[in-house]
Amino acid sequence: ALGGHSTIVEYMIQLGANDFNTIADFAAENGHIAIVNDMIQRGANNLISIAFRAAITGHLDILEAMIRLGVNDFDAIAISAARSGHLDIVQDMIRRGARNFMDIAINAAITGHRLIAEVMSQHGANDYNTIAVYAAMGGHLRYVRDLILRGANNFNEIASYAAINGHTAIVEEVMRHSVVDFNMVAAYAARGGHSVIVNAMIQRGANNFNEIAAFAAESGHLFIVDEVMRYSEIDFDVVAAFAARGGHLHIVEEMIRRGARDFNRIILNAAYSGH
Repeated sequence: ALGGHSTIVEYMIQLGANDFNTIADFAAENGHIAIVNDMIQRGANNLISIAFRAAITGHLDILEAMIRLGVNDFDAIAISAARSGHLDIVQDMIRRGARNFMDIAINAAITGHRLIAEVMSQHGANDYNTIAVYAAMGGHLRYVRDLILRGANNFNEIASYAAINGHTAIVEEVMRHSVVDFNMVAAYAARGGHSVIVNAMIQRGANNFNEIAAFAAESGHLFIVDEVMRYSEIDFDVVAAFAARGGHLHIVEEMIRRGARDFNRIILNAAYSGH
């Protein structure tokens, strides 16, 4: 179905394949409308899923077919199309009634489809701070820089979301415009496992070593915990508790080996998260 081979699809159905919804989804993903229509005639009824697949991959003909069959979540479809950069589909959904311009804009921004975000700004989606955060998450340096020049100034949040995703250049760009909270940025970088940014923030003055190590432990990054310990002693009980919350037994065991003894706290954090 994904490759459009209807003869093979038909043969598999004769042998017992009967998940028509899944077959239709895969066919929609690559634009094979004949297979999609055939699966619907056989009983496929996940029309909104088919529409999303078509929107994400830019197949307007399939999308229009699903709309004729009753799909009308135009905002959700526009958001899916925006994330994949299909401006024509976004504009068509707006003509049909999509009005969630800000969500469309941020989904375009995170994947770097600046033109769509710009079109949404013409519709009033001009919260540059939020758009800059999403552009930073996606690693789109030039777009972040432009949004800052337009007025985005939530520098800590922009830098932190760049840091958690490892986008060092964006962190550096933000710091050219403003002082940032080095501890906050380091903690986000630690959570994402990005030691280069963690080290850079510590060298600039981040000193909340327990929090940085704890966030690293919660995400399973023992190597960053060890990196932090090069600069300072840390509270092994705190780090073990966060590791337990994240389900990382190897870090819990390592912290116990190094001296963690607050077993009740470790157990409570593990139980709270279902580990």
